[in-house]
Amino acid sequence: MKSLTKLTAVLLLLATQSLLAQDDDRDIEGGKDHPLFTRLTGFAISRYEEKDFDRAEMSVPAGKSKSERELKEIEGKVTRIHYHNKKGVKASRLQVARNYINAAKKAGGEIVFNGDGKEWYFQGGLARSEDVTIKFAKDGKEIWANVSFDGSYLDPDLAYFLTIVEATEMKQDITASSEMLDALNKAGRVALYINFDTGKDIIKPESQAIVSEIVKLLKENPSLNLSIEGHTDNTGDPAGNQRLSEMRAAAVVSALVSQGVDKKRLTAVGFGRQKPIADNNSDDGRAKNRRVELVKR
Repeated sequence: MKSLTKLTAVLLLLATQSLLAQDDDRDIEGGKDHPLFTRLTGFAISRYEEKDFDRAEMSVPAGKSKSERELKEIEGKVTRIHYHNKKGVKASRLQVARNYINAAKKAGGEIVFNGDGKEWYFQGGLARSEDVTIKFAKDGKEIWANVSFDGSYLDPDLAYFLTIVEATEMKQDITASSEMLDALNKAGRVALYINFDTGKDIIKPESQAIVSEIVKLLKENPSLNLSIEGHTDNTGDPAGNQRLSEMRAAAVVSALVSQGVDKKRLTAVGFGRQKPIADNNSDDGRAKNRRVELVKR
């Protein structure tokens, strides 16, 4: 009887291991390849994430240097796919990287960075890198792709991330002057995502429509006075962020005045990174923190 119990336990263990092995060879629920790339034969998806707007880091050469690399942040629609090799499938990092490089070249992509397993100076020290960064330019839009590897060199299993960013600016949800007024009356303030040139106070053309709606709001409500407040995330130098937030708030005021708003009704102030409204430890949170707020006075 005891032998039968032991046999049953062994059979259950083997059945469980078999099921786990099968599960390990399947894609996670909802996982799928990105339209840009098919996968290597013998790989499955263990993690999958899509975000309409986020930020992702891509390895790029540092300036014109051929021995240093840095991380470039790209914002837009982000897809992150984590692949792992199925049981019994043997592949190398070089094999994975070369496959993506060759596929990208055939599709007209530009190889921005190829670590090629070499040691690169990165953040003050030497680090080995097989990362590959690819850029596609189609119909006036940029699509960035990065392949980075998970695990150690001695790990018999191979796992890697494919991160793809369809570069876009933050979508402004509140656009009509009536929506702005509702938000101001309810909360006393409204956050707007006005896009500026990187590191500058120049308002991008696609955000001029938002500026026009603020002008409309003020002209339709002559008793309304506003404080224009600039905010940044926590990336970079705090003093630089403070100056940039002040400059951007002032740029919005100047744009409003140029369209006929009385300057006496407006004040400009910058808070830099002092007043986050979301977690600066996530890309999505930092995107929300980079904002201009209208505040009733």
